[in-house]
Amino acid sequence: EVNVCVPFTRNYDIMEEGINKIVATGLTPLALALDKAISHISKKNLKNPLIMLITDGIPTVSLWTSDPINDAVSAADRIAKNKINFCCIGLQPNKDCLIKITDAARGKLYILDELNREGLVEVAKKSSQW
Repeated sequence: EVNVCVPFTRNYDIMEEGINKIVATGLTPLALALDKAISHISKKNLKNPLIMLITDGIPTVSLWTSDPINDAVSAADRIAKNKINFCCIGLQPNKDCLIKITDAARGKLYILDELNREGLVEVAKKSSQW
C-alpha cells in the first residue's frame, strides 16, 4: 500500500502533522511508491515539486522486473527525467541502496540513526527550502 502522508503544501504545521501519521509496516514497494508519486505530481500544475521519500527499509517488492532495487532505481530515474526535486530520508544500514536511488533521481540523501519525529521534521524543513 502506498499513501500520500503530506499533501502539497508549504505549511510546516501541515507537513509536521502528516509526518506524525507515518507508521512503518510490512514490505517496501518502493518502485510503486515512486511511480505513484510521479503520477500524482503529473496531474497537478506544480511549480518546483518535491518528492520526499521517508523509508526505514530497502525495496522488497518489485514492480516491473524481478529485482525490486533495480525497479526502484528505474523509477527514481523517471523522477529526474520529469524534473521533480527529490529528497530521501533513510537509515544507516540501508545507505548503499539509498545512495543508488537518490543518485538516479539526482536528489539529496539524509541518513539518520533512527526515524524519529524531531529528525524527520528537521530534515523536512531543510528540504522544503528548495
